[in-house]
Amino acid sequence: MIHREVLQSGVRSAINTIRAFSVDSNLRVERLGVALVEGLISRYLRRQQHHPIATDWALDQMFEIWLEKATALCQSGTSVPIVDLADKYGWTPLETYIVFCVYAHHVNREIRDMLTSVHGDLNKTDWTPSLIAAMFEPTNWREDANRYYNRNAVLRFLQNHEVFIWQNVPDNAVEPRVVLSRSVMHALDADFDASVWHSPYYSMYTNHHVHFAAEYYHEKLVEVCRSCLRSREKAGLCFLLSGAAGNGKRTFVRYAGCSLELPVCEVDTAALVQLSPHHWQRVFHEMASQNAILLVPHVECFLGSESSRVGFCRCLEHCRGFVFLTTENLHSCEGLLLSQVHQIVDFVKPDAQRRMRMIQQMMPGLPNRIAEQVASDYMLSAAQIVHACELCHAIQESGKAAEPAMVEACERVMMRSFDGLAVQTYSDAARLSRFVLPPDQMAAFETILRAAKGHSKVMHEWGFSHHLATGKGLCILFDGAPGTGKTFAAEVIAGELHRPLQRVDMSNLVSKWVGETGENIAKLFAAARTNHAILLLDEADALLSKRTAQTSKSTDRYANMEINIILQEIERYDGITILTTNLGQTLDEALERRIQYRITFKEPGVSERQKLWRSLIAPEAQVEPDINYFKLARDYELCGGHIKNAILHAAHLAAPENRAISEQDLTMAAQIEFLKLGHLVQKNHLKC
Repeated sequence: MIHREVLQSGVRSAINTIRAFSVDSNLRVERLGVALVEGLISRYLRRQQHHPIATDWALDQMFEIWLEKATALCQSGTSVPIVDLADKYGWTPLETYIVFCVYAHHVNREIRDMLTSVHGDLNKTDWTPSLIAAMFEPTNWREDANRYYNRNAVLRFLQNHEVFIWQNVPDNAVEPRVVLSRSVMHALDADFDASVWHSPYYSMYTNHHVHFAAEYYHEKLVEVCRSCLRSREKAGLCFLLSGAAGNGKRTFVRYAGCSLELPVCEVDTAALVQLSPHHWQRVFHEMASQNAILLVPHVECFLGSESSRVGFCRCLEHCRGFVFLTTENLHSCEGLLLSQVHQIVDFVKPDAQRRMRMIQQMMPGLPNRIAEQVASDYMLSAAQIVHACELCHAIQESGKAAEPAMVEACERVMMRSFDGLAVQTYSDAARLSRFVLPPDQMAAFETILRAAKGHSKVMHEWGFSHHLATGKGLCILFDGAPGTGKTFAAEVIAGELHRPLQRVDMSNLVSKWVGETGENIAKLFAAARTNHAILLLDEADALLSKRTAQTSKSTDRYANMEINIILQEIERYDGITILTTNLGQTLDEALERRIQYRITFKEPGVSERQKLWRSLIAPEAQVEPDINYFKLARDYELCGGHIKNAILHAAHLAAPENRAISEQDLTMAAQIEFLKLGHLVQKNHLKC
């Protein structure tokens, strides 16, 4: 009769099995323990439905018998992990069974399904502190039944033993879930795959895969760690790796773990910053128990939280292992944290030679000529080189040749980070030889071009990048009437430097939602900084008009704030920023200090217009001989943009008739452009 009631209750035959048979192996201990956990949940469900059965009281007694037999088996020489852990941490019988309940949830699917029924939600399959407390109340456990009558008592037990990791949720009304730490899981199950275990707050990596040879990384840092391991003193070392995203900080730590034969414990900083400081204790405990390297990326994320920062620094003081912190903003890591850093290491974007070696290493079949050209044209970071090479392999599988496949891969990788905020333009036709300006303006432009070509050498080889705090970039302003060549001048700079030009899309940058424009500006410059791009802010007056002194309206205050943001980003950007505008007098005064070079483009004279008429006609186009370009330049005072439109119009007149472009076509097109500008055309110029 009792046996039938036990089957109906979900405990199966666990009670009779324990009474009738000896526990002769750890496997039997685990199976019977899991059966008792199922019975415990089944009892809880019946209590909720007010349908208890007679044998419910026997479950608590069976827990004691189960633990006694497991202990006796351990004393006889058989290893029973749950008993070993209880002895190690000094758990009471009830605490031991709480740990086993959480363990059973990890290894048994039926228990997860039963917990879904308890929560009444298919998405909830975990233990919570309140649920653990409710499972054992009321209980016949003599020693410590009253201690676990409520949720707070269970929380105190879990927080006092560094064997649990809690995953807090944003909504405080929802309880966190209870998860066993990686070390306890490994202790309870020898077959547990420790290399793929991911806790809510960190990931442990034991199989390191690095893309590049050690020559790229700071081998001296690894040697310092190796010397520390060889020494008898177990002193901890903390390193701060500083540099823009994608320059190999994480990869270097993986490489260090591979060289030192140590696992790497990578922390989810964003998750931990929202939690109480004692979570840092558990992470450092897990790191020490696994003899792992601790990697804390984006350390600036938690420096703004006083409690989280103090909790981390206290753990760091007592740490006896290797801790690697990464940051993209070294200036934010000041004060208490820097005092505990053993060494600060700068990770800069690789130069052309290193980029070429990385490409050759990842794509050994790629001709050296192509690798050298790509490394010169595209200033990719280490991570971007990895992505570009992987993408190139995929493109080549579709039948594309190596060189166009690599170029396409690099273009796609660079554009991905701009998220639609900029449009990449690059033209082989944009060269200095085709650029027409009056002599004084051309001299000024050539000065700018020399500065742009030597900018990298001045900043990096000559050390000005370390000497200056801000203003490390080149800010260039081109202002003047429409069609005078401002945008083409920016394209010439990019073409002469063999680098793509990122033309900012103002329609995507400016948002009607409060604060979103500022976020887009920050995102734009972050992507430009990562790609070392040339930025073109066409029609810059849309964002950089003079600030309003009277800010009675909220829209004025936010507009001023956006101007402040873009001015700060321009000053902090270490690349080339080109601004163009038709309304130079409306720009904010604070921009003047940030501009190193400025050219006001004037309308071209007759000789410049004559050169423009000749140079803007494509060499492949069919043109009648003996066209009087001087007459066109003299009679029609057009800027370069309008001359380009006239030439295209003339070509469209001639092409359908399959004939060469005539002087009459060019004159008629010039008249149309002249009239569009509101000018009058003399009668003797009109053509029938």
